[in-house]
Amino acid sequence: MAKDWAFTKDGDLDLGDPEVNAEGATLYKHLDGTINTDEGEDGKAIRDIGVVEEEMVDEQIVLNRLRTDMPDWYHHPVMGGNLTDLIGEPNTRDTAARGEAYIRNALTYKSLYNTNQITVRAVPISVNQLVFMIDIYKFSNQVVRFPIIFSLETGLMDIYKVAEEEEVEESTDDEFAPETDGGTVEEDPEVIQEPEIEPVEQEPAPVDEETEEGEA
Repeated sequence: MAKDWAFTKDGDLDLGDPEVNAEGATLYKHLDGTINTDEGEDGKAIRDIGVVEEEMVDEQIVLNRLRTDMPDWYHHPVMGGNLTDLIGEPNTRDTAARGEAYIRNALTYKSLYNTNQITVRAVPISVNQLVFMIDIYKFSNQVVRFPIIFSLETGLMDIYKVAEEEEVEESTDDEFAPETDGGTVEEDPEVIQEPEIEPVEQEPAPVDEETEEGEA
């Protein structure tokens, strides 16, 4: 079973739940080294570093890499997602292809995954948002899928939550653009435009009868 330490979204170690005794009371450690259930003035709840398991291990690793840029990692200056480079870019096929390449490079750095283990497909879901569909093919023949939502406006990124019966790549919702087998977004290369507002038809101005008679 795959396990790893748990991290927060900011990259800090995430502490687990407080330790408890057989009765379920929280245990506290004091400055003199004693451990009991009385918090007192100097007691601190005993916590171990949190642990994630199975798919959460892959999810955490993927997000940790994609949420960083070069050279954020001191010992690995060329490791990072660099997706912040896409902030302010138009939501076009070219932008989507760049994002796909950034993700593949980040996840294959130092052989985290082999190139034939992952596929990345971008799907625009709004004027300023993309969902990167990341499939990881494990050696156990298991496929782990992470739909990562990314904002081209703010750079915010998270796991895209969908209903259990909904599949993003098969959705018939008009807001999703169709995909191609090559992994690029089959969308007009122009920037996604807001719907045009039809001009209001105006009635012709009334004709002055005296002017009309004078011209006659």
